[in-house]
Amino acid sequence: MFLKEFRNQLKFGGWRAALIFAGFRFMNRIMYFDILHTMTLELKNIDSKYLKDPEAPIVGRFLTPEEIKKFSKNSKYQLTNDFLPESLDHGDMCFGFVDGDVLAAYGWYSKKPTRVTNEFAVNFSNDWVYMHHGYTNPDYRGKRLHAIGMAKAVAAFQEQGYRGLVSIVASENSNSLKSVKRMGYELTGKIYLFARLNRYLVYQDKGAKDCGMWLSPRHETLNAYVMNRPENDRSAA
Repeated sequence: MFLKEFRNQLKFGGWRAALIFAGFRFMNRIMYFDILHTMTLELKNIDSKYLKDPEAPIVGRFLTPEEIKKFSKNSKYQLTNDFLPESLDHGDMCFGFVDGDVLAAYGWYSKKPTRVTNEFAVNFSNDWVYMHHGYTNPDYRGKRLHAIGMAKAVAAFQEQGYRGLVSIVASENSNSLKSVKRMGYELTGKIYLFARLNRYLVYQDKGAKDCGMWLSPRHETLNAYVMNRPENDRSAA
């Protein structure tokens, strides 16, 4: 698995991306350490090529819970039992592209603090909607559906009074960082996460704090110290 991902990083991101990936994997043999890049996406910053509709007969829209549950019966779509019920109960929305009875791509959007690991949830300002769990059907790759879907979602949420989207990407995922910057995401800051012997330390820098992004423990019993959290934070759900 490591070699496969290393080759993937090398192929699409070059030696720098591959070495960053390897460095994080090596460090995590000693202690858990991760750097999460926080980012925002506003309609005014989106590359115009992502604002176009996909080719017919592909149609994009917010999917109903009934549609999502129907698609979840196909394991290819990665709508797993440990993810889907929690997301629907949480009130998250799914913007998807359908081609007849085929699910071509989707992305999930949350207006409330959202689980990012078993231990932590990501919090963010009420001005933003959190984007997570993007997927593109392998048969539809190359059509920019994931990016077009985010652009459509930004436009919809802006009409509701939100500024746009926030999201996070791990530092070791260099290819995703390049992709989001090309689309128009602005990298705003970083969240640092350390763990050893079931003890956690979280620090969010000024850039992350300015858009209200921080990690909060999901369980009261978790031995975690969270530094530099925003003063007007929201409690994690």
